[in-house]
Amino acid sequence: MIYDQTGAGDSFAGGFCGYLYRTEDISLENIKRAVVYGSTMASFCVEQFSTKGLEQLSYLRIQDRYRISSLFRDLMKKIDFFSFKFEDNRLLS
Repeated sequence: MIYDQTGAGDSFAGGFCGYLYRTEDISLENIKRAVVYGSTMASFCVEQFSTKGLEQLSYLRIQDRYRISSLFRDLMKKIDFFSFKFEDNRLLS
């Protein structure tokens, strides 16, 4: 649930840039991983008001959510969204 989106962009930017800095790799594949890492950090930010979602974070919690997000990203790569047909925002079978 989203409580407060204030700071989500900053959290994303910090996670994204921090990931690239830590890995010292600016290849396209690593930039994609950095986007997922930034999104992971932003997801913690919006769960609570202000900075509360980030204040008590542990490295383990961040890594767990990053792994889940990465698995979801990998799954989405395998789905061909262009093969689905929509009408009035409903998926047609």
